[in-house]
Amino acid sequence: MHTVFTIFLSFILCGTAAAQETGDIYVLVPEGQTGRVYLDGEDTGKDAPTTLKAVPEGQHQIQVRGPCTIASDDVLVLPGSVERVELNPVSMGGFVEIEVSPSSAKVFLDQRPIGNGPTLGLEVDCGRHVFSFRALQYASVERTVDIEMGNVERILVKLQQAGTGSISVLVEPNDADVFLDGSNVSQGPTTLEDVPEGSHLIGAMLDGYIPIEQRVRVISGENSRVDLLLKPESEAPSPHEEHAETADDADVETGTEDPEETSSAAEEEVAASLTENVAQLHEDRGRSRIGRQIAGGSLLGASALSAWLSWRSWSDVTMVRYSNYVEKNRDANYYENQVRPAQFVTLGLGVAAGAALFGGSALLYYDDGGTGLHFSGRF
Repeated sequence: MHTVFTIFLSFILCGTAAAQETGDIYVLVPEGQTGRVYLDGEDTGKDAPTTLKAVPEGQHQIQVRGPCTIASDDVLVLPGSVERVELNPVSMGGFVEIEVSPSSAKVFLDQRPIGNGPTLGLEVDCGRHVFSFRALQYASVERTVDIEMGNVERILVKLQQAGTGSISVLVEPNDADVFLDGSNVSQGPTTLEDVPEGSHLIGAMLDGYIPIEQRVRVISGENSRVDLLLKPESEAPSPHEEHAETADDADVETGTEDPEETSSAAEEEVAASLTENVAQLHEDRGRSRIGRQIAGGSLLGASALSAWLSWRSWSDVTMVRYSNYVEKNRDANYYENQVRPAQFVTLGLGVAAGAALFGGSALLYYDDGGTGLHFSGRF
């Protein structure tokens, strides 16, 4: 009996000693904030504010982690005590590594300049941010990045020259040659950078396959996509099949009949219509020719009259006045008021004569057949 009592008392003393070797930790955060509580780096499954019970005595680290905040502190737990820890979580973001080309490009974070290329590294608060990249004579680029606490984001940007875009070319088979506006630029699928804005011709060819071409429009700062699928030459239709198919399609579309089945009445009607049209055409041409002969003759007469007046002006007026100026007075006013006007009249009459001569000749030698001027003497 004495032995049983001794054992029972030992159990009570051990339980009391174990209870005295642990304590509690009361974790507080500012009002309106919260976060998951970690004890010595392990998740407790509780959110602050909270109380951690039965924490072994000794030194411990308490940490509160939010989506983009963190706070930590060390606490000494004494047996049977309640330790109070008040933490103030602070914002903590991630790290961003940037590589941009050209090296002169300026980098902006949420419209705030942060540096230049070609490489840049910085810490960024958690959340969504917009990085902008700008350079003279290059199209601007924007990248939206979601930053999480403790992570590393890498951004690689290559600015395109202003007025240029890019073309992503997907070609099959993969070893086919790719052509841009007739020039071989690569083999297989590729992305063509700095292509001038506008319309371009993308093609591909490979031995044993039918070449293919496609027109694509490039927009500044944008990427266009082209899919080129080459077909084997064995799948190409023969010329005879193409001709037969074209002929069949023509018969179906137009509903033509066999020439042997055409009636003689229809032939006579067509012949009569042609005869009437030819006669009308000859009649119209005859009227047109007579009108041109009258107009051409009138212009030739005007040309001859202008030429005669030009000669008379030169010999009887211009030269006489010029001789008076040279041999007699040499008066500048006389030259400006008498000699110079006579020279202008002579020159104007000469030009008018030449123009009238050319116009009259052109009308007389014009060909009704549609070939324009026909200098063969045909009226």
